[in-house]
Amino acid sequence: MDRCALRDDRRDMRSFDTSAPTDVGGTASRLNPRAGLRGWLLVYMAGLVVQALHGLVLTVAAVVIYAKPALAGLTSFGPLSWLLFYVVANVVLAVYTAVLLVLMLQHRKAAIANNIVFNFLSVLFLVVWHLLGEKSLVGTVVDSLPGLVGLGYVLTSKRVRGTFVCHRSRGHAADGPCPS
Repeated sequence: MDRCALRDDRRDMRSFDTSAPTDVGGTASRLNPRAGLRGWLLVYMAGLVVQALHGLVLTVAAVVIYAKPALAGLTSFGPLSWLLFYVVANVVLAVYTAVLLVLMLQHRKAAIANNIVFNFLSVLFLVVWHLLGEKSLVGTVVDSLPGLVGLGYVLTSKRVRGTFVCHRSRGHAADGPCPS
């Protein structure tokens, strides 16, 4: 085994040592892979959870209103195909959110690309719902803001890159946590 591999193994061992006291320079927090999930990244992850729960609540409400349109003061709700598209899209986004959170908690490099796809899909679904008449223009614009802000955050954040991207030039694995 060469010296670089031994040094990398020692770094990996230290990266999971949470018993070591944090020094003034903060090297212990830099070596702990979970330390990257804080600040705005943690707020972003909490926002993803809230957004998924909100979508699921709206999905249940849409099904209830489809069954009894009078509850919402409507005479009809629209074609069943539109409701099915709405339900399937919201369930897909909720499941995708769970996958994203797992990828992010595991510090996978794939979390970045999947967050980009997720935010793009969430905005795309909103536009399609608007075109189907299920969402107003104002509602579409307002509901698109979290996806657009999330997309901008994932694309420009140094914390996201530092947390999920491992540099091959250091000889580390291409996916997973990067020791400092």
